[in-house]
Amino acid sequence: MKRYLSVAFLSALCAWAQPAQGQQIADGVCPTAVPAIRAMAALKDTSDPVKAADVVAPVVAAYKACAQLALSDGAIEPAAHYDEIRAAQYLVVLGRQLLKQQKYDEAHSVFADARKLSGDIADWLPSSRNNTGMSHSQYRDSAIEVAKAADIELAKLVPTATPTP
Repeated sequence: MKRYLSVAFLSALCAWAQPAQGQQIADGVCPTAVPAIRAMAALKDTSDPVKAADVVAPVVAAYKACAQLALSDGAIEPAAHYDEIRAAQYLVVLGRQLLKQQKYDEAHSVFADARKLSGDIADWLPSSRNNTGMSHSQYRDSAIEVAKAADIELAKLVPTATPTP
């Protein structure tokens, strides 16, 4: 079964969708991210970019930590790629919050990090050592979408040239 984390997921993150009553927040691949995700879901005032960034940053950190652990265990596909694509998705959300705060350098760094993580997954080809029988990561399509989202946000940060008279 192919897993696909779409742009719709990014939109849902940006909308700060609350879980339905009684629905549990869970992540079987990176359970250490769950408390941070719960804190993000509990944020009531989503219009404040400072508060929003403060709750998204720990989610990014949790997924990056899970990715490092998965990589140290040699679990590139699917575990590390899952964790990295989740981190990249939340990095785009974090960058958008930093952009709203007019923290342009920080936003640029975060979007560039999201672009690198997602680009690495999109370009990944299994070696004979960790061949999964697939020609690319199962998260390749999602990685391409996240890379596009990061590129769009990075383009917003590029100063426009002023024509000289």
